[in-house]
Amino acid sequence: MFDSRHIRTFQEVVRTQSYTTAARTLGYTQPAITQQMKALERAAGTPLFTRAGRGGTA
Repeated sequence: MFDSRHIRTFQEVVRTQSYTTAARTLGYTQPAITQQMKALERAAGTPLFTRAGRGGTA
C-alpha cells in the first residue's frame, strides 16, 4: 500500500526536479524527503529515480 504523503512528495520532487526544493515547498527537511522516497521505492519494488551525483531525474 502506498502512503499518500509519499505520493505527494514524489509529485513535488518530479515537479521541481529537486529533493531540496521539494522539501522547502512541502515544509520538510531534505533528509525527510530522501527517507520518504526510499520508502516509496521499497513499496514500489523498483527505483523511481536515476541518481546522478547531486541531482537526479525521475
